[in-house]
Amino acid sequence: MSLFTATELNEKNDRTQRWVGRLFGAMTVTLITPVIIVLAMLVVRGSPSISWAFLTEDPINGMTAGASSRPSSVRSASSSGP
Repeated sequence: MSLFTATELNEKNDRTQRWVGRLFGAMTVTLITPVIIVLAMLVVRGSPSISWAFLTEDPINGMTAGASSRPSSVRSASSSGP
């Protein structure tokens, strides 16, 4: 026989703590999953627009020129006025 034995209250508290831990784990996975999906979409869809020149060269003409490496759909959407 051990010196300390778990009482019924200790066992109930252990079960409750495990249940709450699982609940918080599920909430964490539920909240993190959309963030990972959005970041993955940004990387996959944005990677064709990133070039070595984009990362290393200074912006030209007050950041209004030098966008010729962007896809034509992005250029036409950003240049259309109201």
